[in-house]
Amino acid sequence: MIRLISITVIFFLIYLVAWLTLSDYRNLFPSFSTLFTWFLVGVIVYAFYLILKRSKNSITPARGKSWLYGILGGATIVYLFKRFFGIVSVKFFLFSDNLLRISEEIPPPVMWALLGSFIGLTAGCFIAWKKYKLDFKVNFIPIGIILVFLALLVAFNNPFETIASATERKNEYAYAYVSINVSSSLPEFRNNTYSAANLVDLNDNTAWIDDGKRAGIGEQVDFTFERDKITSLQNISCIGFKIKNGYNKSQKTWEDNNRVRLLNVYHNNKMVERITASDLYKKWEEIAIMPISVRPGDVISVHISSFYAGNKMPAQTAITELVPRIEYER
Repeated sequence: MIRLISITVIFFLIYLVAWLTLSDYRNLFPSFSTLFTWFLVGVIVYAFYLILKRSKNSITPARGKSWLYGILGGATIVYLFKRFFGIVSVKFFLFSDNLLRISEEIPPPVMWALLGSFIGLTAGCFIAWKKYKLDFKVNFIPIGIILVFLALLVAFNNPFETIASATERKNEYAYAYVSINVSSSLPEFRNNTYSAANLVDLNDNTAWIDDGKRAGIGEQVDFTFERDKITSLQNISCIGFKIKNGYNKSQKTWEDNNRVRLLNVYHNNKMVERITASDLYKKWEEIAIMPISVRPGDVISVHISSFYAGNKMPAQTAITELVPRIEYER
């Protein structure tokens, strides 16, 4: 049990450090409540395991089963951080592919096979050194070959610049490329409008507000990428949203109305992700998502699934600004 507590404390410290330092990816991390839920599940499973282990009729598990527990624990961590690991994996493999790409005439599998051969040579030398008790210096030969090979590739291909141009393409907010529709909106009242157009007018004095029949739950905002507006763009990806939550006309209007909390993101009516908006007054928030490849006519939608409650009863749900952020090439 002490070992379990120690591992848990170390994991939470790593999570905290990563959350504080990787601010750009903070939205990709699971919430503390989610981690705590999984921790409780782990404690229950571990307690059940101890009960079985100490039972007279139980059989002490083989030491090899510890590998199974390690695999299950690793799989759980990967699942919890799947969006973060997804982005890191894409960037890593894109960097590796650019590193090994010498020319268009040489297929990538050839270079990957060559690198694999060098790695295999290194592993073979290490095994031979251990088995036949050779001089340790024998391991430096394949390691040196790999380092020279990689240094030549870096000098020839400049993968750091390539990965920057590939993963940090031109990006902007999709004001000029989308049309907006909403499932409902509050009717105009005393010359104040609450329509979908208010979501992209860069005006704190206006907001989209739902009709109040469902307190915002299930309401949706659809962003349609118009064919005639994105014809000059290539390889378009939606990478997130910029939001100003609530009705920011005044502190009172912001507190009176609901603010969105959980949003389900859909691509052409297929749910692809769930994101969380913060409860901030008069502040922009950037929310990152796993890149979604977008084509002319595609629809990116956000569906409200929960909210921060307003003081007014019954309260409508309001968003002052909401716009997708896209990456593309011309």
